[in-house]
Amino acid sequence: MAKNIILGIGNLLMKDDGIGIHIVNRLNEIDLPKGIEAIDGATFTLDLLPIFQEAEKILIVDAVKGGGPPGSIYYLTPQNLKDEKSRILSLHQIGFLDVIETAKELGYCADIRILGVEPHDISWGMELSDTLDKKFDDILDAVLHYMDKFLLNNSKELS
Repeated sequence: MAKNIILGIGNLLMKDDGIGIHIVNRLNEIDLPKGIEAIDGATFTLDLLPIFQEAEKILIVDAVKGGGPPGSIYYLTPQNLKDEKSRILSLHQIGFLDVIETAKELGYCADIRILGVEPHDISWGMELSDTLDKKFDDILDAVLHYMDKFLLNNSKELS
């Protein structure tokens, strides 16, 4: 396993909820830089603990309800999702935070960042909504930019 992971999570059966999976599927069609691996994390369960054990940095891509227009991109940390005052909500927040906390309790210290994408439609269906489908290349570009800034250059700041 690579030391730097792009972990897409979501449910492919619920349209835009599957954006993280759609992104990693596309990433796996291109040549990623050495040391980076894109993994389908599905709906984020404790089965993913080995990823936290072995990785140094993890970029999670997920649908996030932050109140912006569909396709909006949010750069977050796990702490942002824990903040009770925050209106930002990962659609997988509960299981997501449980896995991260369990990993920390077991001594796994991967540096974790989240790239959240505001969904438009999370009803039943395996395709993205037209809105996110039209913005897919921009979302992919944002993931690649974050990959460059966070995973490759050790920069924690984003522009």
